[in-house]
Amino acid sequence: MATVAGLAFAYWAGSLLGNNFYADVYLVMAAGMAFATFGRRIMSSRVILGKDFLSVVNPILSYRVPYERIAKITRESSGTLLVVTLEGKEIASTGFGGSFLDYFVGSTDKAVHVIDQQVRKRRKSAGIGEVPTIRYSWDPVADLSALGILVCLLLWVITGR
Repeated sequence: MATVAGLAFAYWAGSLLGNNFYADVYLVMAAGMAFATFGRRIMSSRVILGKDFLSVVNPILSYRVPYERIAKITRESSGTLLVVTLEGKEIASTGFGGSFLDYFVGSTDKAVHVIDQQVRKRRKSAGIGEVPTIRYSWDPVADLSALGILVCLLLWVITGR
């Protein structure tokens, strides 16, 4: 929706300014959509406590770890929340990245405490469980905006810049 609105705005602004300005409008729209895509990816980072697994959704990759495979939940000195697997792999959560505000509020410490309690409660057994998986983080708004960036850049090239 944001991509279509951006392209419609670029067409409307270009029609008001004349044909010489279409290329510049497309470039500005591409830059605006890049900012929106970046912001959306950062703001959609989160930790999900599922029924049988914990998911860490970061801007590009998502990690799905069965509760049985989690060794501990901790916090780095920088304030980033870490999920440590039995294999020793550390999965950092961008959603709890140790911001300046977190220094005063302590949201990462609170999240570590709550998540650790839930992981301990939801472990079924001492068994190994499924293998942790890594996949691309699908965000329809950010991905369509990225497609809009490509369309705007293509139109920018076609219109003479």
